Amino acid sequence: MHLIKKILVCSLMVLTFVFTSLPVNAATGTVYVSAGGSAFTSEYTQSYGSNSQCHMSLTYVHFSNYAENTIPCTYYVYSRLYLRSNHNTQVSHLASFSQVSDSGYNYDYYNGYATNGQQFVLKSNSNLDIYYSATFAFSAWPW
Repeated sequence: MHLIKKILVCSLMVLTFVFTSLPVNAATGTVYVSAGGSAFTSEYTQSYGSNSQCHMSLTYVHFSNYAENTIPCTYYVYSRLYLRSNHNTQVSHLASFSQVSDSGYNYDYYNGYATNGQQFVLKSNSNLDIYYSATFAFSAWPW
């Protein structure tokens, strides 16, 4: 009985280690962006291998003085992936959203990015110069 307990405890410890050390493939992050500014998500995604595309989707937006999930005509919400370790390094093409989309789109990486183990955050800004909050689903892999 004592041996069985030890085996169960060891198995549980191994499973806990495996699950807590798995890379983060898909993330959902909310940004709060001041008028005319930009902001990064605190959440990140990690690549498992070499990819040519990532995925970004705008799932919620709220501009001050406008209804939720409304982007006024001729305005856009933009996003792009950046290296988590260096917020000055762009790694993907620019995503442009004129409406909230559940499915989102796949965007190309710049050459040399999305190799195994690289981690990315999402940065957002808009051409509408007022405060907004936005929630994105994003992944190092295409969906």
